Amino acid sequence: MPYVSGLLSLQRACLEAGIAFEFFYVSGTALLHEQRNVLIQRFLGESTLSHLLFVDADVGFEGRDVLRMFELGAEIAIGPYPAKQINWEAVVETARRRPELSAQQVARVAADYRHTVFAIGEGALSQGEQPVEVSAGGAGMMMIERAVFGRLASAYPDKRVVIPSNYRHLLPHSTHLHEHFEFLHAPDDGRPLSEDLSFCRKWRDLGGAIYACPWFHTTHTGSYAFDGDLPALLGSL
Repeated sequence: MPYVSGLLSLQRACLEAGIAFEFFYVSGTALLHEQRNVLIQRFLGESTLSHLLFVDADVGFEGRDVLRMFELGAEIAIGPYPAKQINWEAVVETARRRPELSAQQVARVAADYRHTVFAIGEGALSQGEQPVEVSAGGAGMMMIERAVFGRLASAYPDKRVVIPSNYRHLLPHSTHLHEHFEFLHAPDDGRPLSEDLSFCRKWRDLGGAIYACPWFHTTHTGSYAFDGDLPALLGSL
């Protein structure tokens, strides 16, 4: 499983670098924004660590890539991962434009990042080793410096709420948490934003920056229905 392999490689990388770490898991509910807020409060109330790293259970990664992200020193950094869909348009366009490429090479462009990392203005991620400032990105692989939560709590004091009863056993020394992750609406057209894009918007509204790390090699595991239409296939031969 890519997620488990990633955790083991991260553990090895941290041990070799002498970096203290803890693993903590929250599951059993579909309310992902609540899980993230509980993890934040657990991080703040039960540890003295400097950074929180979100890793969703369907994301695979390499520990060395995370270590580079940590060394970056950004307040918020994301490891880009593809959406759970195939970018067929890019596959077709690449196959037509570069017919000399092998099937394996063409398959690389199937990874679709259009809905998991968002550039600023007309900017875009470029090939290279340097981090790129972005407007938002998925929280499935996101590293956040401890001080970020203090700034958010001060700026949004109305987001302090009582801990939901089904999470109290995970936070024995806390009675409240902040809803840093929630669901907002886009200011331009009112469309609903996911919990991670809402979080990014709140942080950038305070003047904060978010950086994407283009060196990440990631997987995003999901289900895929292999649809077959044999008559149509045979008729096309």
